[in-house]
Amino acid sequence: MSNPAYRSLLLDFLATRNPRKADAEAERIATPEALKTWLLRRELIQPGDQVLEADVANARRVRAAIRSFIAAHRGRNVDPRTAPTLSSVTSYAPLKLTVGDDGAVRLQPAVGGVAGALSSIVAELYLAAADGTLERLGICRMCGFPFHDRTRNRSRVWCSMERCGARAKSRALKARRQGDSRASNREGIPAETPGASD
Repeated sequence: MSNPAYRSLLLDFLATRNPRKADAEAERIATPEALKTWLLRRELIQPGDQVLEADVANARRVRAAIRSFIAAHRGRNVDPRTAPTLSSVTSYAPLKLTVGDDGAVRLQPAVGGVAGALSSIVAELYLAAADGTLERLGICRMCGFPFHDRTRNRSRVWCSMERCGARAKSRALKARRQGDSRASNREGIPAETPGASD
């Protein structure tokens, strides 16, 4: 069973870095103000919560770790910093199980602020893995953009066939024509590593 809320928050968070754009335009949470705006719009922090440069660097590390985790879940190599980065989030803002008046069980951070917001995002990753939604999330092998895989057999590897799929097929055809078998295997996620801030 797929829950659009998990998919939406995770993809939205991953899309705060658009690998299709030039470096200056790629980063959507480059400043404390930009990160605060993004978190406020998703009701993950309160208006009075402080957001610092260190929070920006941490958010970007967590984003890279989630990107790496999703890519690894789809058969790609996982960065060795992924698990420690994701685990560190909940060590700063532990998750607690709550039961609402409606009887719904939720994972919520024990603290607020940016640490709690990032913990909430990691909780969504856990819930997506638990309910099967994670199987539908992917990272484009050409450009690194996150996507929701709507194919029946969950085999999509590009954000769009028109954009990146066509480029990959064009490269493969060119490689075959040139006799260079290595060129068709040069796809990879654009650089963003879980343990390093940008």
